[in-house]
Amino acid sequence: MIKKKLIYICTLCSSIVIFSLLFFNETHAVENVIKEQPKNQTTFILELSDTAVNAITSTKTKWWMSPLIIALAAIIASVLTIIFGIRKQIETQQQTINSLEKLKRIDLQLSNFYAPLLALSQASNMLYIKFVEEEKRSKKHYFEKAFDGTDKIPSTENIENWKRVMKNVFFPINEKREILVLEHAGLIVDDILPRILVEMVTHIAEFRSVMKKWDEHKSPADAMDAFNKNGDEEFRPTIEFPGEKLEEYAENGFNKLMSDKKNILNI
Repeated sequence: MIKKKLIYICTLCSSIVIFSLLFFNETHAVENVIKEQPKNQTTFILELSDTAVNAITSTKTKWWMSPLIIALAAIIASVLTIIFGIRKQIETQQQTINSLEKLKRIDLQLSNFYAPLLALSQASNMLYIKFVEEEKRSKKHYFEKAFDGTDKIPSTENIENWKRVMKNVFFPINEKREILVLEHAGLIVDDILPRILVEMVTHIAEFRSVMKKWDEHKSPADAMDAFNKNGDEEFRPTIEFPGEKLEEYAENGFNKLMSDKKNILNI
C-alpha cells in the first residue's frame, strides 16, 4: 500500500512539473516577442508570428537540451532511486518478519510438542527395558516368554509388578503424551495426523478400560485366576503401544525443526 502511494505521488508530481516546464518555455518565448514589439503594427504582427513559430518549433525539437529538463531528469532519477530503495527496504523488513514468524512457530513446535514427546518417549523406553530385565521377562511378549525368549508364563509376582508399574509409572507418562497430542496436534510438522499418534492415543484409551478390570482383583490369586481365564487381555490392550516407533517419530521431528531453525539463523 505504501509503495503504491509513493509511486502514484511521484509520478503525478513529475507529470505536473514536465507539463509546467513545457508550457513555461512556450509562453516565455512569446512574451519575449511581445516586449520587443515595434511601432509598426503590421511589421510587429509578422515578426511576432515568425518568432513564436520559431520558439515553439525550437521548443518541440530541442526541449530535452534545456538545463531545466536535465535537472528534472536528475530529480526523477533520484525519486526513482528512493522509491526502489524504499521498496527494497520493505521487502527486507517483510522477509525479516516472515523469518521471525517461522522461528516463533518452530520454537512452539519444539517446546510444546516434539521436545517433551521425545523426552517422555526416551524415558519410557529406558524404564521399560530396565523393568523387563528385572522381571526376567520378554520385552515384546511379557506374558508369554521369559527374558531369554523361552516360553514361560508369568508368575504371580510378575503380574502384580506389571500392574503396579503400569499404574504408577508408565500410564502417567502415557497420559502426558496423550495430552500433547490432544492439545497440541496443530503443532505437528506433518500435513495430516500421523497414524502412529492415533495408535498411541487409542492404546491409552483402551488401557484405561483394562485397568478398570484390575479393581475386581481382591488378591494376587484373583489376578492369576483372571490371567489363566482371559490371558494377557486382562492386563494389556489389544492395540500394541508403538514405543520405539514413537520415539523415532519424535526424534525425527525434533531434528528437522532444529535443522530448520539453524538454517533461518544461518548457523
